[in-house]
Amino acid sequence: MPSRFDHANADGLSPAAGFIELDHKTPEAFVALILERLALNEGLPRDHYTRISSASPPSASSC
Repeated sequence: MPSRFDHANADGLSPAAGFIELDHKTPEAFVALILERLALNEGLPRDHYTRISSASPPSASSC
């Protein structure tokens, strides 16, 4: 997932390669993009890793 700041050139990559521009993204926004790509690569819905689950966490007594 090519990413860059300041429109930097990446030696060895095609000039036509697409990049995620990080100049105006927060670290959290970049993490969300990475998790979305991971989910899609695994054949899951794009929000698989970022959606808020309605299931409650397991309690200590269930262990």
